[in-house]
Amino acid sequence: MEKYLYFCKGATDGLYNVAHDVAVYPVSRFRGFTNQSTTQTELSMLFEPMEGEVGDADGGGDDVCDVVVLTITSDKHKEVISSILAAIDAPKISGTGKSLITIADVMNSEFLSIDPDSAGVAVAISGVAITVQAGASA
Repeated sequence: MEKYLYFCKGATDGLYNVAHDVAVYPVSRFRGFTNQSTTQTELSMLFEPMEGEVGDADGGGDDVCDVVVLTITSDKHKEVISSILAAIDAPKISGTGKSLITIADVMNSEFLSIDPDSAGVAVAISGVAITVQAGASA
């Protein structure tokens, strides 16, 4: 069975009552990491759209991604990327059902553990924003 990445941005009322409060992506749909803005505390994870092909400027539907933006310790992109990749690469333990990797669950204050940097400075994920692209209309 494939591994899945879990993200929950949470809600102020404690309910999952807004579209895309939660997103779970199969690892096979992960495209990569980037910093899409100039902030030093955001790291974006790009995924193939979960709601189907999305139209784009050239009509191919392949240039658009769902984006999960992680709030991280300032300027610690490499450390966070390394920890996420290690979690993805870690072998599953037979019989545990450990196919779900929690990256950021704001609602339950559960975040992937990140090792301190080389100077011993704590590094963490502290928040998440999820943008799911709407599928193209038929």
